[in-house]
Amino acid sequence: MAKLHALCGKAGVQGGATTIAAVCRLWCGNAPPFFVFSCKKKVNVAPLNCCFSFLDTFPVFWQNVFPVTCKKFCEKVAKMKTVFVKPALAERKWFVIDAEGKVMGRVAAKVASIVRGKTKAIYAPHQEIGDYVVVINADKIAVTGRKAQQKMYYRHSGYPGGLKAHNFEKVIARHPTAPLENAIKGMLPKGPLGRKLAKNAKVYAGSAHPHAAQNPTVIEL
Repeated sequence: MAKLHALCGKAGVQGGATTIAAVCRLWCGNAPPFFVFSCKKKVNVAPLNCCFSFLDTFPVFWQNVFPVTCKKFCEKVAKMKTVFVKPALAERKWFVIDAEGKVMGRVAAKVASIVRGKTKAIYAPHQEIGDYVVVINADKIAVTGRKAQQKMYYRHSGYPGGLKAHNFEKVIARHPTAPLENAIKGMLPKGPLGRKLAKNAKVYAGSAHPHAAQNPTVIEL
């Protein structure tokens, strides 16, 4: 029923999806279900199976019975297509972002969105159809406020009392790409898909990277 309301709204039927009564019910015996349009001026009733069967062959009889709004609706339905692209057939592009002086959270959010594929019209939450992103100068990324001293990173050795804590300054000095990689992973799904997507974000400490052959497009933040 929700799909019928959505289709009616897209078709531009008078009254909009909120005021159109799309009612499907079975009459006694073997009678077909009926599809009811409630417009501003009149109510028109026609068999539902005919409404969808004449998408290819429009009988002359129904041309006279159906109003113009219903005809437009069925023409819209015939033209609509659901696009579902397989990951192997999806077009994958390469982008590069210079993180020098940029706020870490903003860079991570942009990278995660591109890697996830949310910038594409064919986005599907369970597929790997996003693009590749190369981030350079990750060692020169910035954080706001006093996060350099107050933002903590934790790890555990697995033994009793083995909890280790380091602030942002110590972590980025020892592992220049770790803070940004950790921020990107936190914005991706948890599980096999998230681990696969995280590999599509290539983070490097310096300005050089080995992906020049892919001719990545520069993204300015």
